[in-house]
Amino acid sequence: MPLTHAANPTTRGRVYVADEDGRPAAVDIVLGLNDGMFTEVVSGNLKDRQPVVVGSGPAGQKPSARPSLRFGFL
Repeated sequence: MPLTHAANPTTRGRVYVADEDGRPAAVDIVLGLNDGMFTEVVSGNLKDRQPVVVGSGPAGQKPSARPSLRFGFL
């Protein structure tokens, strides 16, 4: 699948990381290229390889069968 630019090269997004108490904390980011499955993070206050929240719900709960949006893209 060919890589494409986000709808706008300065498309803004938000991810969540765990703060020092383990609670989700929002981090604003700028999105770049995406291939429909992965999206490049061009800038933001994230460290290299820093884990981000990819779901929510009680621990041990099975994920939903429906597809989810990643940064606003399918």
